[in-house]
Amino acid sequence: MQDKTYAPEILDVITLLHQDRYIIPLYQRAYAWTKTEIDQLLSDIWGQYMQDPSGEYYIGSLVVSKNENSTFEIIDGQQRHTTLILINAVVNYLFCEFPYSSQANNLCFEGRTASQDLINEYSKNFIVAFSAEDRPDKLASLSSGIKDILRYFESLIRAYSKKDVENFIKYIYKQVCIIRIPLPKGTNLNQYFEIMNNRGEQLEPHQILKAKLLSTLQHKSEQTRQTFSDAWDACSQMNRYIQPCFKSEVRESVFGTDLLNIPKTYLKDELAEENNQHTTEKDTLKNILEQPYRFVAVEGKNSDPSTETRFRSIINFPNFLLHVLTLHLGDDNVSLDDKKLLDEFGCGHHSKRGLPDAIEFINNLLYYRTCFDRYLVKREEAATGSGWKILQFNKAESNYINVFTDPQEIIMIQSMLQVSFTSNNFKNWLRPVLALFKNNPTKEKAVFYSELQTITQNIFTEINKNLQNGTSTPIFLFNYLDFRLWQIYKALTEPSIDKKYVSDKVLSQIEQNTGVFKNFRFRQNNSVEHIAPQRPDTDVKHHVENLDHFGNLCLISRNSNSKYSNANFYGKQDYFLEDLRNNRVESLKQALIFRNDKWKDEEILEHGSDMVNILFKEKIMSTLDELIQYLKTKHPQEMVDLNVTNFATNSVERKPQPKYLFRGERTIDWKTSPTTFSRNLLGKPILEHVNYLLTGQSIHIPLTYQCHSLFHFLREDLFNIGICNEEPYSAQIDVELAGIFQHYGFDTCLLDLTGDINIAASFASTGSPGDVGQIMMLESKKIEDKYFELTAQPGNRAIRQNAYGLLGTPNLDVKSPDFSDEFEPKWFKFILTQNDKLKYTNNEMLSVTGDRVVSSIKEWWIEVGSKDLKASDEAKTYIEMKIALLK
Repeated sequence: MQDKTYAPEILDVITLLHQDRYIIPLYQRAYAWTKTEIDQLLSDIWGQYMQDPSGEYYIGSLVVSKNENSTFEIIDGQQRHTTLILINAVVNYLFCEFPYSSQANNLCFEGRTASQDLINEYSKNFIVAFSAEDRPDKLASLSSGIKDILRYFESLIRAYSKKDVENFIKYIYKQVCIIRIPLPKGTNLNQYFEIMNNRGEQLEPHQILKAKLLSTLQHKSEQTRQTFSDAWDACSQMNRYIQPCFKSEVRESVFGTDLLNIPKTYLKDELAEENNQHTTEKDTLKNILEQPYRFVAVEGKNSDPSTETRFRSIINFPNFLLHVLTLHLGDDNVSLDDKKLLDEFGCGHHSKRGLPDAIEFINNLLYYRTCFDRYLVKREEAATGSGWKILQFNKAESNYINVFTDPQEIIMIQSMLQVSFTSNNFKNWLRPVLALFKNNPTKEKAVFYSELQTITQNIFTEINKNLQNGTSTPIFLFNYLDFRLWQIYKALTEPSIDKKYVSDKVLSQIEQNTGVFKNFRFRQNNSVEHIAPQRPDTDVKHHVENLDHFGNLCLISRNSNSKYSNANFYGKQDYFLEDLRNNRVESLKQALIFRNDKWKDEEILEHGSDMVNILFKEKIMSTLDELIQYLKTKHPQEMVDLNVTNFATNSVERKPQPKYLFRGERTIDWKTSPTTFSRNLLGKPILEHVNYLLTGQSIHIPLTYQCHSLFHFLREDLFNIGICNEEPYSAQIDVELAGIFQHYGFDTCLLDLTGDINIAASFASTGSPGDVGQIMMLESKKIEDKYFELTAQPGNRAIRQNAYGLLGTPNLDVKSPDFSDEFEPKWFKFILTQNDKLKYTNNEMLSVTGDRVVSSIKEWWIEVGSKDLKASDEAKTYIEMKIALLK
């Protein structure tokens, strides 16, 4: 009978932190997790929580040995356990007396009293421990770990409600589990630890995937399977260039005599099938498991220089496989989480699809891997010439040469993207870059650089651009700014390139630092920090009001942060000017900042404004109030005579109209909504039923059931037009009904406009302080006969909003070139402040107190919509949610 004393146990985090005592023995290494591992763990837990908030999530194992004093000595898993202890400390700080957290620490560090004391400090007085500086190197990882965890949770708190974050933390304590595996009594722990740390790698998921794909080729010839296997193993060696990963006798047949060809069809599906089924003995799952090192390159003093690992790939093999699968399937929904590799490839327990065709996939894998080697940056780690490189294999000299004559621009933009998105699971920029080679593996430098800039600009468009978000400001914004500053430096001597968006002061600062800009290279700096510190270590005379403003923020290394984060501006300047004198800085924004003689609110706001204008390459007002005053001065509202279509009489009338119409948007990426019917055409089944309930239009539901939609109900209730045997009515009624749908929360193809700039400002002020919002201004003359007054419709909202509607297409996009070409809108951007919100927020314009339209909508829902048996429960839930939002 099995001894249950040594049976594995499943522990949730509550049990792990509240019960038993654990000790990390002296022979174990110190805590070594960085921001990358911590963010990965928390992001994995968050992803699982969002997917299944009631299910359990296993984060690995804890191998232990039980001592005679009933403590558990940790043999494997101490990094994960220590991280949970740090998470618990942060939870205790952010959520006092959280019901599941532990107030005591049950983890001991043998022989490391400093580490033990630091953990206890965080438990007793978090703020004091957190604020302490000059931690010795052996404690830096623990101190940095706490800061990384705190930043992660603070970012969640800003993005989600407090209740959402509390539920997530509850999930961590109750649903996240670890498997505790006790070793049998008498195990030689030192020997076990040594064996465990020197053992061959366990079978990786990508090796299992290889075996699965090979199994689909069991009817093919031995040559087919061997050819597949050779390419797979070559591609798996991401830190080497692909050509030397093939045997010398086959390289030229794959890559051509000069080894520069990019193979499009490596393996053809035309080799004769054999009568008997074959399995290549060396490629069975069993043999791969038993020989995990079979394809690992052996390096030594007699090895070929071209085969030595002197490069570092920006991505690992499992993640590269997922990128190729995305391109192979044409499906951007493939997850980049390598823990889901087998599921995504169709051979896991939760697979959404079947295995791809093995021959087609290996051809794509080798093709994109060769393109990847040719055109994507690698990190060269040799003693000389280290840095970012884009090279190709040079057969003649058995070495590597530049792909492009002058690759600097392409290296800079790619390395900027790489240091901004270091986690393989979130390296989404790599997908569109690899997709550039789908039809053609040849890239001219100018074309490639232009395409990379477009991809980067698309990322900038999608990313959160709150510029008063303190240390939670996205790292990408700082790196992208540095890249744009570097572009300005490169264009200093080229008068044909527009630099009007760059202030004279910034141009002068760049000219003072040409050596710095020339030597600048992107590095992985993870700390967004304040220049004027939050807690100055001298006195209050260094205090500034605009601490979290973009102008006062800078991207620096963790080492610099730990040394100088609380020093005042002059203390930091003394340190960083030494780097400037040696033409060596961590960021270009930093180089400009420390060229200032002083650093108070005036300098912060001026520098911030200059940097924001460079980020956007256009003028951005510092506040919404500043923008509104500017528009009222430069474009004063007045009435002009225009032709307006009267749908009631089907005639054109000439009547006074506002000269300008406006639209306020809380962020510059705020998108207009397409109609519900156009969403049906996008293949979302729920919305067909939504569309049926709202408008009566449906693809599959018979016409006889379409008479009780919200559209028909409102037409009868508000305009007294019957459903059955209806009399002809003017098109104006349909316009008014479309306006009602738009103003009461249902999608239409009308574009909201207002004749009152203060109403536009109210909509624009709904963002968060620091958001970059915008006001769109249309000259009414440009949209004559294409827009409609909506102030005559029933209900309060359109009247209070001085509302107009521009009739667009089902997928109306005000950011599109077609819209700009036809209507010539003007866009004015601003940075929202708290004062703007106080001044311009107008809740009255959204009030529905005593509103007749809302009463009709609710009556329809109670009497008709909620009782309709033809519509799905999902559609009803969707509409009920929309109605609940009416306030």
